[in-house]
Amino acid sequence: MSPDHSGSDELSRRRILQFGGAGAFLLASGGLLAACSSNGTTTAPTTGGAGGTPRRGGVLRIAASGGGPADTIDLHNPLTSTDIARVWQLADPLARQNPVTGVSELFLAEELTPNADFTAWTVKIKKGVLLHNGREFTSDDVLATFQRIYDPKAPTQGAAVMPELDAANIKVVDKYTLTLPMKRPFNNVLDALAGYFFMMVGRGYDIKNPIATGPFKFKSFTPGDRSVFVRNDAYWISGKPYVDQIETINYADESSQVNALATGEVQLADLLSSASIDALTGAGAQVVISPSAQWNPIFMRTDLAPFKDVRVRQAFRLMADREEMNQLVIGGKGQVGNDIWSPNDSIYDKSIPQRVQDIAQAKSLLSAAGQSGLTLDFPVADIASGVVSMSQVFVQQAAKAGVTLNLKKQSVSDFFSSSYGASPIAVSFWYNQAYLVTSSLNAVTGAPFNETHFSDAKYDSLYGQAMTTKDNVLKTEIGHEMQKIDYETGGEIIPFFNPSIDAAAKNVGGLIPCANGLPLSGFDFSSFWME
Repeated sequence: MSPDHSGSDELSRRRILQFGGAGAFLLASGGLLAACSSNGTTTAPTTGGAGGTPRRGGVLRIAASGGGPADTIDLHNPLTSTDIARVWQLADPLARQNPVTGVSELFLAEELTPNADFTAWTVKIKKGVLLHNGREFTSDDVLATFQRIYDPKAPTQGAAVMPELDAANIKVVDKYTLTLPMKRPFNNVLDALAGYFFMMVGRGYDIKNPIATGPFKFKSFTPGDRSVFVRNDAYWISGKPYVDQIETINYADESSQVNALATGEVQLADLLSSASIDALTGAGAQVVISPSAQWNPIFMRTDLAPFKDVRVRQAFRLMADREEMNQLVIGGKGQVGNDIWSPNDSIYDKSIPQRVQDIAQAKSLLSAAGQSGLTLDFPVADIASGVVSMSQVFVQQAAKAGVTLNLKKQSVSDFFSSSYGASPIAVSFWYNQAYLVTSSLNAVTGAPFNETHFSDAKYDSLYGQAMTTKDNVLKTEIGHEMQKIDYETGGEIIPFFNPSIDAAAKNVGGLIPCANGLPLSGFDFSSFWME
């Protein structure tokens, strides 16, 4: 069984320091012990922010993490968390996940209606929405957006999220109405559209001067450094956005983000760890913790030795002490994972037994697979808050089963160019999406981000059935069958789900918890304002 770390006294300095580099990282980041024992997990600001009625004006600067020289403002091919933040500033989707309720809802679309067998969907968009160049956003722009996403010569990420869409045969019915034909019955259109993969743009889209409908308009962008966008005075949501200008600035590490916020250089910081909470609140900043939903998996290539053998994959999953990771890495503020994603989804199967550390069983499985005393390189990078420290803790836990993992710290760019999806074992970072949407991205055979190279004919068949059924009860049952396959044979180790920890200067309004754990109020930049 996993040891109990419910009391803060369990997290003694001696216990943390025995993890070597992990302990040094946590202590240097601002005092994990204090963070664990003082504020606790909250879904509200730990200090008061700007109150009263939102007002217009001001320049809002964001200290963003996870960016680098490969940053892009291609609204359909974001690579990093900073890219995704910029996407939401410039553009809007037809549907989105409501940041308060977490439920998928219509946004630029006002109607989304299937035919009887889910082989076609009718979309009606809002009237009077203007693009940044002053022209009305119409069905022709929706068509142009889908044509860009599904360009057979250069498809973007959305084409993999909804491969069922027959983009070549989309029909414009009138100025505000389109018909989206499907190659086969597909019932998950609302969830598929409710994300950053299908941001709407104007026809004739130019990546160097992106025109869309979002709350801010493009001014300048320097990859690896910053973007500057200005308020869209003709935004379709009345009265929004509030600030005159928004600057998203890349910061190399969390301590730099915290220092920039404390000194007034910026007014917002995203994707922070619990280690920074006390330093930020001590400096008078607001700290908001959104519910656990993001996840930083350790992935194992299911098509390469030694993880081609499911016994080795299961052994590695049994090495992980998830609660210990949760406590040591994020101060106990996460939700313990069970190697299945999307815990907030209504179809998530909570009846599957919680996996706990079992070193004896892990050793037995490794022995049966002929892999006792296994040694592997384990590449990691600072791709998200806590990823490196999580990996360092896992190295120590794996050692108890006689496994030696040689941690190879890389730059973000080197990691994505040489290790991500290539190494037999490495790390990753995922925002929360609906279970079946994520499955289409990372688990169905041929999925674009199938980092484990998982391929299972039964799983693929179940996914197809889930996409075609009209019965929501049956859809949930199918989802549960898929999750059992994830649990029994998948290649992801999901130790815990990260809360999203954001901070704002005390004169900033609009920073609220996001139901899906997405940072910066669910990327709702139109709602931020400054006193």
